Amino acid sequence: MRPLLPAYSSSVVLVVLSSLMFLLDPLLMKWLIDRVLPKKDFRLLVFAACGFFLLYIFRLGFFTLAQLVNFRTIQKLVLRMRLSILERMNLLSADYHEITPVGDRLYRLEQDVDQVAEVGSNLVPFVLQTAFKAIFVMGTMFTLDLRLTLMVLPLMPLFFVFRRKFERPLRRASDSVQEKAAKENSFLQEHLSSVVQVQLLHQEKSQ
Repeated sequence: MRPLLPAYSSSVVLVVLSSLMFLLDPLLMKWLIDRVLPKKDFRLLVFAACGFFLLYIFRLGFFTLAQLVNFRTIQKLVLRMRLSILERMNLLSADYHEITPVGDRLYRLEQDVDQVAEVGSNLVPFVLQTAFKAIFVMGTMFTLDLRLTLMVLPLMPLFFVFRRKFERPLRRASDSVQEKAAKENSFLQEHLSSVVQVQLLHQEKSQ
């Protein structure tokens, strides 16, 4: 993971910059309403319009670059993880390979690693972007209207209450789904690998 930290850090920085561009929109809108429109200055109005356009371009550009860097980093991480798991499987005893079905081992090597990649490529950037947006928005709210911010803050603990309530059931359901998927994959692997033998036995019995 250490060789990939610079690339992943770059992705995080790009996500932060994208969230920062999201923050500047309401500040520019406040400046437009408070300063530009009362003066009826056409040049400042054009400047504000260009500002909105540039903010959109920079926000989209930073977000796209973050997705691209994150995708390439996750693909490299997936390759390293699969090679590492394969090397460890090769070092395990023959008893393990006889007891553990091929489908189960294949599921661990492919599906589990894909799930880790999905979390890294989708969930982590989404959580980071949401967290930074929340921080920036709260800072903007404190700047624009302190009274409104103090009214909203007491509602924040509800998020942690709901998270704690549903965390364990969701985790148990996720573990159960993974176990059933591994068993299903193992059954299909063994069934497909023995189709020819079953057909030959059926032909022998028919004769």
